[in-house]
Amino acid sequence: RQTRTIDAMVSDMDSLVRVVRDDDFFLDTFPIDVFGNDKGVLNARGRFVLNEARKFVLGLLNHLKEIDEIIQKSSKNWRIERMSVNDLNIIRIATYELLFCKVSQPSVYMNEAVELAKTFGSDKSRNFVNGMLQQIWDDNKNTKA
Repeated sequence: RQTRTIDAMVSDMDSLVRVVRDDDFFLDTFPIDVFGNDKGVLNARGRFVLNEARKFVLGLLNHLKEIDEIIQKSSKNWRIERMSVNDLNIIRIATYELLFCKVSQPSVYMNEAVELAKTFGSDKSRNFVNGMLQQIWDDNKNTKA
């Protein structure tokens, strides 16, 4: 959200690792002892993951205006303001990964974005996100940052 400061978002990320409880659904996939202890104190791996997440979020935010311009330019029939918030944010994240991060297989990032769209979007989100990302990649693959 544009109204939240970067410091507030980073603080939210920091606090996420301290709220883990035994009934947390993430524990089945990511046991807390892999990243820290049950009091939320991170080990080296946990600190590394949190630092990488911070860098990713800050990088995305630093390029957000440019990313939105890229999305709008590649969108043939949709204004960015008309896109659903979930679809737009999934497209923003994938666009950042595709164009500003080191990507060896773009299809992997696109497929992950489509999976997010299937989970968090509407029935039409999967096709919309897939089509937008393919168009963005086709329009920009030779001008990667």
